[in-house]
Amino acid sequence: MAFSPFSQLCVVRIIELDQTSHTITRDAYLGNSSYHLNVREAYHQLMSRLVSLLGGEHSSSKQPLKEVFEFEHKLAQLSQTADERADRSKSYKLISVKELQRQTEGQINWLLYLRAMFQDTKYEITEEEKIAVFALEYLTNMSNLTSITSKRVLANYMMWQAVVQLAPYLSEEYRRAFYNYHKVVMGGTGETDIWQKCITEMSRDDNEIGDPLGVIFLDEKFNRKDKESVMAMISDLRETFIANLDNLDWMDTKTKEYAKEKATAIRQNIGYPEYLKDPSRLTDRFKHLMITNVSYFTNVISIRAFSVKAMLKDLRNAVDKGRWMIHPHTVNAFYDRVTNKIIFPAGILQIPFYNRKFPRTISYGGIGIVVAHEITHGFDSNGRKYNKNGDLVNWWSNSSNEAFEKKSKCFIKQYSSFEAYGERLNGIQTLGENIADNGAIKQAFMAYKEWIKRNGEEPRLPALNYTNEQLFFISAAQVDCGSVLRPVALKKIEQATHTLDHWRVIGEMSNSKEFAAAYNCPVGSRMNPTNKCSIW
Repeated sequence: MAFSPFSQLCVVRIIELDQTSHTITRDAYLGNSSYHLNVREAYHQLMSRLVSLLGGEHSSSKQPLKEVFEFEHKLAQLSQTADERADRSKSYKLISVKELQRQTEGQINWLLYLRAMFQDTKYEITEEEKIAVFALEYLTNMSNLTSITSKRVLANYMMWQAVVQLAPYLSEEYRRAFYNYHKVVMGGTGETDIWQKCITEMSRDDNEIGDPLGVIFLDEKFNRKDKESVMAMISDLRETFIANLDNLDWMDTKTKEYAKEKATAIRQNIGYPEYLKDPSRLTDRFKHLMITNVSYFTNVISIRAFSVKAMLKDLRNAVDKGRWMIHPHTVNAFYDRVTNKIIFPAGILQIPFYNRKFPRTISYGGIGIVVAHEITHGFDSNGRKYNKNGDLVNWWSNSSNEAFEKKSKCFIKQYSSFEAYGERLNGIQTLGENIADNGAIKQAFMAYKEWIKRNGEEPRLPALNYTNEQLFFISAAQVDCGSVLRPVALKKIEQATHTLDHWRVIGEMSNSKEFAAAYNCPVGSRMNPTNKCSIW
């Protein structure tokens, strides 16, 4: 359960119900590759080890653990695949609790469940409460499954979920059990330091304590001048996106004009929210949170409970479209389609993505690519279905919609032809990100060329045998540069909405006419194919 501003008209925050997340991936439960078999074996060993550490006997716990795993396996079978969930708007339903009860055939008392969740708040949940449901078929089937599963198995499953989610915050032997498990799932031999684990936990998006942690980062690492510089670049890239719409021959005039309106209406959160610089507001916000120097585990529980209570209090509140949803030290950027907003926290406005002293060719190829990527998300396979206010409203003509779908198939085919470790990538699952990647490389380069028109050509960097255009693409590639171990790559192929780093770079660069010109790539070569994919 979560809260969502997601509705036909994005006005207030409502309850959201979706299929459960899995302890291991859906494919790991159901697949039969050597990797999947190894993950399942490691998971069984983790289950056995944790129960042993908690004082359970192997002989008496073996059968209950087997039953728990079988129940999880059945839940995985009921869940939708990543491809089926790629377009969330297709699975969305806004219904009342009463209607949910009727459609799921009454096996789970949803009203009782929701009332229990909100029992310590001022809200009274009734049968008429509207909720956003994203997996009605799953909830129905899951409800039926629980009705034919023994209470003992259900109780053991719920207890196991509590154990597997909280045991990593216990003593060293528990952490060692997870370390051995993750070696199989993710590969590698290095163990994360305790302080890094602590920072990661405190920095979770759903963890309220991340904000005061972010204040410490801001004091050390962020200059207000950076915010002003990035805001100017965002303005450049927005104008470039809008200007480029006139060059698109597949989109009719009316749809183009609304696309311009939507791009103009995109809000932006840069660096950090101003209230974080007000100590009195932070003190008041966290005055009821108890932290001690006695027990890390107790502190984790306390912080999570505090964060959940803060979330529950948000029910029925008006959607604040200027609200920050992430912490300022987060190294990432976001586009939120239901508020039509781009978010660039201070954490990503750092080297190697950005430094205000960088040459412009590096800046536009670095943070410029990130900015253009997030703007384009407003017009990717999912973002395009929302209007400028964040409402799920169709603003596309039939002809433009058909052209978009046709062009999308080019990306799906291209990225599905890429292969890593013997596995084909999933061009459907990664479509939205691939559209954003390819739009970003084009728009950021156009914005850089416009900057040159206004300011003149930059001097070339000494001792480097590259033109400024070539450096732009090197900087762009560095944004996505990375290497992954085989287990990590396989897990990303199954789950991630981003293409693997190597193929992100190959895909976007090989579709770029400007890249081919900068490096004089022969027509028909790997990096300059005759047939290129393009939307924005």
